[in-house]
Order: sequence, then C-alpha cells, then structure tokens
Amino acid sequence: MKKILCLLFLLNATSVSLLAQENSDIALQELMKNNYSCENASNKCALLFVEYFQDGKIDLIPDLIDYWESICRNNEALQRAKILYALNQNQYKDVIIRINIIDLILNYQNREQSFKDGDYREKYQKDREYFSYVPIGEDFDKYTKTLAGKNINKYPKKSIEYAWCEFYSGQTDSLFYRIQKFKYPDSKLTYGYYDHVNRIKTMIDWNWAISTGVWIPMGEMAALGVHPELGVVFGGKGGRLSCDFDLSIRFLNSSHYDAKWGDSIYNTNHFFGAYIGLDFGWDLYRGKQNNLVLLGGIGWDGFEAISSEMLNSSDYAFVSSYNFNFGVGFMHRFNGSAYMNIQLKCNIVNYTMNNVIDYKGVPITVKVLFGSISNPMKRSLLKRMEYLGK
Repeated sequence: MKKILCLLFLLNATSVSLLAQENSDIALQELMKNNYSCENASNKCALLFVEYFQDGKIDLIPDLIDYWESICRNNEALQRAKILYALNQNQYKDVIIRINIIDLILNYQNREQSFKDGDYREKYQKDREYFSYVPIGEDFDKYTKTLAGKNINKYPKKSIEYAWCEFYSGQTDSLFYRIQKFKYPDSKLTYGYYDHVNRIKTMIDWNWAISTGVWIPMGEMAALGVHPELGVVFGGKGGRLSCDFDLSIRFLNSSHYDAKWGDSIYNTNHFFGAYIGLDFGWDLYRGKQNNLVLLGGIGWDGFEAISSEMLNSSDYAFVSSYNFNFGVGFMHRFNGSAYMNIQLKCNIVNYTMNNVIDYKGVPITVKVLFGSISNPMKRSLLKRMEYLGK
C-alpha cells in the first residue's frame, strides 16, 4: 500500500512539473503568436527571463532570448540577459557581445544612476525606448543583480567573466578600470572601449594664448633693427594637428634706414609692424607633458616705415608682404589645461613688393606663448569613461 502511495505521489509531482513546463512553453508561444513590437514585448520577455530562472526552467531561456532578439535587436536589457545567462551556464563567449557594447554599458550606468538619484520613474517615462521598455528598479533589475552576485565567485578575479559579474551586481564603476588594467585581449569589450575613447580624444581642443617675443631681421634687413613682439593666438587642436589664428604687433623705433615715398627717400627710424596669419602645428613627438612641434604658417606681414607726421599729411608709407613661415616649437603642459610654448620660426617675406624699401633677407621670430588648451566636453566624456591615460 505504501509503495502504491509513493508511486502515486511521484506520478502527481511529475504531472505538475510537466504541466508547469507546458504552461511556460505556452506563455512563450503566446508571446510569439501575438506579433508584438519591441515596445510591447520587451518587458514581458524580461519578466519571463526572471520567472524561468526562479522556477528552474533555464532550458527555456535560449528560445526566449532568440525571440527577444528577433524583435528588439539592439537592446541593453537583452544584452544583459544574454551575458548573465551565459555566465550562469559557464558558456560565456565573445560572440554574444554586440559591437556597440560600450553604448549599452553607458546605458546601464545611466539606468543605475537614475535609480540612485530617485528620479528613475520620470526618466523612464520620458525615454522608454532608451531604457529598453523595461521599467527601472523593478523585478528584472533586481533579479539580474542577484544573478550576477551569485555567479561572481566561481570566476577568477582577473577574468572578463568576473568583470561582468561585478559590473551587473551593482559595482558599475569597476568595468572600465578593469578593461584598462587587464586588457582582455581579442575581446569586443576592450576593442569597443578603446575605440570609444579614441573617438573622444580626436575631438578638437580649443586653444587661446598670449605671446611675447622678438622679431630679428637677418641679412640686409638687419638695418631695420630687432623689435619686441606681442600677440594673441586662438584656434584649435585635434590629434597631432593644430590650427591657430595669430595676430601680433611689433614696435619700438629702429636705427635709421632708408625708405621711399614717391620720388623722395627718407632716412627714418620709424617702425610699427604687424603679422596676421594662420599658423599650423604637427606634433613630431608627444610625451606626457612635453611635445616637440613642427610649425608652419601663412599670412600677411608689414610695417609702417614713414609716418604721416613725417609727411605732414594723412598719408603714410607702409611696407607689406606675404609671409610663409616654418620652424619648430617646444610645448610644455602644466597640470590642467595651461601650457607654455617656445617657438623658433623663419619667415619668408618680400618687403620690396611695394617699393618702399629695398632691403632683402629672412626675419627670424622667437616667441613664448602662455595659454590654455582644453575642451570641457571632451574632459567630461573621458572622465565618464574613467580613462587613466593622458
């Protein structure tokens, strides 16, 4: 009699289990049958994911994930489910990671931060699609944290599997640090991280500076004398290349030199000059704080040789020329965005073009620039990526 009762109990338990399995299959089949959009089905899939794990029906999850992926494609909640299922089954492979994995990681970080800030309901309602149509802080979020924490200790601490478990268990600030420390070679995670960082680093840094220096004419131009120079510089830098607008003035009287006005020659010591141009730089060497820069530029150059007072009229004699320049620079970055740049340049000019002076030669300029080069948005994005490099 006892044997019969035991047999009946086992048969009853088996039938209940099969019925539950069948009902679970029916739930997924009904989901598939209704031709839902991602908006209508994503949260249903997320809840079924939790239900299958809690009820021990893990063998149904691959079909659920396949269906979820067929209607949602690129979805943070789906990617999380795929990773955590693979980790639970000891089947993690790089093939399950989407190429835009960094965007999905940032999405999850935003999700977690919204929950911590307490405004997650409002944010979810404003952008349900961004949050995978899965409500923030509810069953799916809670269970995936539990699942990640449950699996973390079965993986070595330096492994990519451990990094994922740590990230999804709630330590969302750990993953980018681990990528930089342990590299995880040949993984989409590492490739995606550095690709994202490199795209941020190519953003233009905005530059401004004040400059001081000397203008030193060589050859026949030496008669014009050495003159101090002051200026302002502003522009931008992207990668190794910089482009700046440069406005400089040169002043103080010269030793006497000859200049023409009409048919007359004046022996003058008057000098007031300027340079307006575009200056380019290319980093030949980039260190942690010091750069060696190849310089080149094009612009307009000139100076007033005979003043209106000397002519007793409103006219004056002005020397002007093109200016093609080249040279080298040494740039030192201080902490933060401040820098100092020492530049030595040769200037190709032709001051005889308008027949005011007949002196030929190549002026040399030596400049020291003090300025700042930065991009607040770029700094903010690199900080968000927890980037440890320069």
